[in-house]
This record gives sequence, structure tokens and C-alpha cells, in this order.
Amino acid sequence: MGFIFVVFFTMLAILSIISILTFSTLLIVKAISKKGPSIKLSAIVSGSSVFLLIVSVIALFIIVINTPSPERGKQETAAVNVEEEKKAEQELNKKEKEEKEKQDKAKDKEEEKKAGEEKAEEERLKKEKEDMKQASEKEDKQNEKINIKEQSPPSKKDESVIGKSHKTVYEIFKFGNDSIDETITNIEFDDNEKALSVTVKGKDGWSDKSIGEGFYEDSTTAYRELSKDKRINEVWITITFPMQDKYGNVSDEEVMGTWMSRETMDKINWKSFNYEKLLDVVDGKRIYPQFVQ
Repeated sequence: MGFIFVVFFTMLAILSIISILTFSTLLIVKAISKKGPSIKLSAIVSGSSVFLLIVSVIALFIIVINTPSPERGKQETAAVNVEEEKKAEQELNKKEKEEKEKQDKAKDKEEEKKAGEEKAEEERLKKEKEDMKQASEKEDKQNEKINIKEQSPPSKKDESVIGKSHKTVYEIFKFGNDSIDETITNIEFDDNEKALSVTVKGKDGWSDKSIGEGFYEDSTTAYRELSKDKRINEVWITITFPMQDKYGNVSDEEVMGTWMSRETMDKINWKSFNYEKLLDVVDGKRIYPQFVQ
């Protein structure tokens, strides 16, 4: 369609030029020889031809401007190709990014799984260790019970330091229907030092405060009663109680330990002594903070 317009306006321009030249010549001839078409007609035709020429030139100019040249077509094609290449590159980068993210997620998941397995293995080993520890402690306690029985089982007729003290301590520290072996886990007497060592199980209570008060009161009563036996020069009392660690494991721990010499026991007026002052007068002590009164 553009080519047809070019041909049309080109022919129109040529015809306009021919018409201008023709009627311009006729005007010259008319002016010289007074022959030919009238000046008015020639002027009208010449003016019309000039107008058509101008229109044809403008039309051709517009067509030429709007008609893409081969070079321009190449540039536009190149621009389109660059745009397509850019778009393709963006798509490729996007896919590579998605693939990388997918790989990173898979890697993170694998690392998380590995960490979980390592943690589980660590917990398993820790549990095995705790179980072994509890089994060992249980075995030690059984052996201690056997030692207690072998040393000197309490009886009414047994007036030895171990026998008498065994019964006395049991009456003070027993809880409910607990047997003597459950209440007293160890008792020893050193004949050379005249020192009595007793390990007992503490009584439970409503709170740490009430449990601690029970420890104080029972220990005070035990010191008072044991001080009556002049064969004893010093008394060591250790109280155990079930304690739970941060992992939820429960085991009997030595939560309170005190000792008192004969000199200290003789100084105390047991009739008016307040058990809450026990830790102020004993010769040695160790106690869990939550049970301190």
C-alpha cells in the first residue's frame, strides 16, 4: 500500500511540474505574442499545479519518513532480539535462583535431620548413663542395707552403740509404715574416734519450707537423744531426699549434713533449745539452699 501511494504522489508531482512549466511557457508566449490561452486561465492552472506539487512533495515526505528503512528494520529487529535475549536471560536467572533455593532448602532440611539424629543419639547416651548411674546407686544402697543387717540388727536386748542408736534414730526419722531399712540407709560407729555416722531418708512435706523444718526438727531430736549415750563423742547425721535434675531424672541426694561434737552437745540446754537454731550451733554443716530455714 505504501508503494502505491509513493507512485501516485510521484506521478502527481511530475504532472504538476509539467503543468507548471507548460502554462508558465504559455503565459510568456501570451505576453509576447498576445496569442494563446488567457492569462487568468493560465494563472489558475499554474497555481493549481503548484498547490498539487506542494501537496505531492509533502505526502512523499511523510511516506518516506514513515516507511521503515532496511537499516531501521534491522535496528528494530536487533532491539527485539536484545529484548528477547534479556527476557530469556532473566527467565534463566530466575530458574537458577529457584533451583538454588530448592537446593538450599534441601540442604537445610538434611542438616536439621542430621542435627535431630545427633541430639537423639546424645539423649539416648545420656539416658543410658543415667540408667547406669541409678542402677549403680541402687546396688550400692542394697549393699548398704546388707551391711546394716550384718553389722547389728536392732533389738531390745542389743545395748551396743550401733544397736541402741539404730533404734533411737529409726523412731525419730521413720515415716508412716517405712521399715527400718528404708528409713536408715547406713549407720557406723568408729570405736577409736567414738564417732557415730548415720544416713537417713528425710520425710516428705507440703513445701520446701515444711520439708526443711522437718529436717531441722528431726536432726535436733536425734542429737538430743544420742547425746545421752556418753559412749559417743561426736555425731554425724546425713539426710537424703529425692531430687529431680533439669532432665527430669529423680534420685536420692544428700540434701543436708551436720555434725556435732560432745563438747557442743553438752553445752546445749535441750529442754529450751529451739530447733530452728540448729545450724547456728552445729560444728559442721552442708545443706541444699531450698531447705535452709
